[in-house]
Amino acid sequence: MTTDPAPVLADLIERHQEPGRHYHTLHHVNSVLDQLEAVRGALQHPAETELAVWFHDAVYDPTRRDNEEQSAALALGHLERAGAPETQVARIAGIILDTRHQHEATSPDGALVADADLTILAAEPDEFDAYEAAIRREYGHLTDAEFRMGRRQFVEAMLQRPRIYQTPCFSQLERRARLNLQKSLAGARLGAS
Repeated sequence: MTTDPAPVLADLIERHQEPGRHYHTLHHVNSVLDQLEAVRGALQHPAETELAVWFHDAVYDPTRRDNEEQSAALALGHLERAGAPETQVARIAGIILDTRHQHEATSPDGALVADADLTILAAEPDEFDAYEAAIRREYGHLTDAEFRMGRRQFVEAMLQRPRIYQTPCFSQLERRARLNLQKSLAGARLGAS
């Protein structure tokens, strides 16, 4: 890249510290990066993957459904202005879009990032409960009934997948994630309204 990365990094840090963020913060970015560091040898494009992680939740508005698309557009703008090669920019945008968790990832690196992004689902019970509470705070604009309905849809969609984790690197987390999600579904937070 041909420009100073410091302003871009400052923008990303500021975005991840916006009021209203309780889970999608710098802590989350660092957690995903830590997970990927543990599987670094499996990454095809480590530097691009790291950039994608920094950008994947850069735009985060719980009232919208296009956060990943907006985050990818932000990355495209920054990277194009910095003179990054088109193929590199496209790979980074693709990885960001893979964190929508709607389909199989479009690349091996995208699958690893998507899996690393979901490692919180396999956290120890106290950490998983704290994550769920933080997500509820981020969706504070919703009534309890609205939040339970939306969260229930997310949890059920995860549980209906044949595999939550797409890669062998993270497959050992599958059982714990399913247990946490089943507990969440059965718990008071997602019970019928």
